[in-house]
Amino acid sequence: MGRNRCAYKILAAIAIALGVTGAASAQTQARVVKDQAIIWSAGVPTPLTTVPRGTVLEVLGRQDDFFVVRLPERGGRSGAETGLIAVSQVEVIAGGAESVRPAPRAAPVPTVSTPSAGERPISVFGFGQAAYSGWLAHQTFSAVLGSRGSPIFGAGGQVRVQGRFLIEGAVQRFEKSGQRVFVHNGEVFPLGIRDTVRIIPVFFTASYRQPHGNVAFYGG
Repeated sequence: MGRNRCAYKILAAIAIALGVTGAASAQTQARVVKDQAIIWSAGVPTPLTTVPRGTVLEVLGRQDDFFVVRLPERGGRSGAETGLIAVSQVEVIAGGAESVRPAPRAAPVPTVSTPSAGERPISVFGFGQAAYSGWLAHQTFSAVLGSRGSPIFGAGGQVRVQGRFLIEGAVQRFEKSGQRVFVHNGEVFPLGIRDTVRIIPVFFTASYRQPHGNVAFYGG
């Protein structure tokens, strides 16, 4: 009888040991595959830390496209803190992704707003302008300068924020010399006195740009 009890105790100890080993092996771990991957706070959607490629994290659960992981012990952290990391930035190396149970949602999954592809947060552009202007006082311009319209040239700059909000400034310049005239009964008499007309328009524009495929609509 004593030998049977002893055998039962030994078998029970072996079974407990096997159970502990099985539980440890079932722990899910994931390796970071992107350098400087962000681990987000599970509460307020703010970055907690970044981890380098190759870091192995303990996975505690899943929230949609994010794994709930335990933060690495560094920088005074105890290792008990948790955060969220995108599933696409890690690869499961132990336990299997199917073994990760959905974690209770403490807050909305953090999202990051990024500018559209090819757009910088703030972009600066320069441009030139060339136009042909016709003046309302066409009779005066025709008499003094010899024509009622003339080309006008300019240049400007544009600051574009997130590819949508624009602030633009430009300056143009027109200058042409003629001679003063005397008009009597509709007849023009040149006086031979040199006269120069100089016009410098300055423009400022604030506008909104809405891209749509290869076309962009503006309102300003």
